[in-house]
Amino acid sequence: MTLSYRGSARFRALLLVACFGFSASTRNAVAQDTSAVDLIRFLSYQADRPHKGIEGILFGCGQVTADLAAAISLANLGEAAIPEIEKTLDAIEKRGWGWGSSWLQLAYARIKGHAAYLRLRRMEGDPGLGFDRKNVDSAIALSLGLTSYVSDSRLAIRSIRCTRGPEPRDALDRFILGWQRNDRPWLEASLGPTARAAVNSLLNGRTWAAVRVNDFETAGMGV
Repeated sequence: MTLSYRGSARFRALLLVACFGFSASTRNAVAQDTSAVDLIRFLSYQADRPHKGIEGILFGCGQVTADLAAAISLANLGEAAIPEIEKTLDAIEKRGWGWGSSWLQLAYARIKGHAAYLRLRRMEGDPGLGFDRKNVDSAIALSLGLTSYVSDSRLAIRSIRCTRGPEPRDALDRFILGWQRNDRPWLEASLGPTARAAVNSLLNGRTWAAVRVNDFETAGMGV
């Protein structure tokens, strides 16, 4: 099950910057004449890079900044980069995992736009990809120009954002994910005091299961 939503045109523009920060300073962080092959090798941890042996295990915002800059440079190559990106994504789908796949998916979405959706949706729906299928939501949102896209394959964890601060959509995403996965504690953790009181009022003697059944039947969705 997936849900997507749109905000204002201005908010969607802010999303693209936040999700894939196209500032001049970041664009210039990686040489623009670097080839698609070199950038993909960097993003997929095939090339030499600082702390290569432990970067894939330990998290650090410096690592994210470097990967973001490389992904932006890759996207700036445009259609010329697509054959190498698709070749790498094919390999990831075949073997079921791949370092840096989320950055490659974002670059692919930025270049291809709506045309990227079918591949990205296939990757998101393939349980054989394991953790890699749980990173696709942002790329799908970027490809479709949506404020957000929430699939039930997303990990129910609070993400650390190195490229932006918290935004209202983060709490809404958590709320939607909790509802999709029937995870009441996760849903309630996304709420402020007023919204939590409203949920308690909605229950008002009914069970959580009854509220969910009523909501789905009202929407004509079944259960």
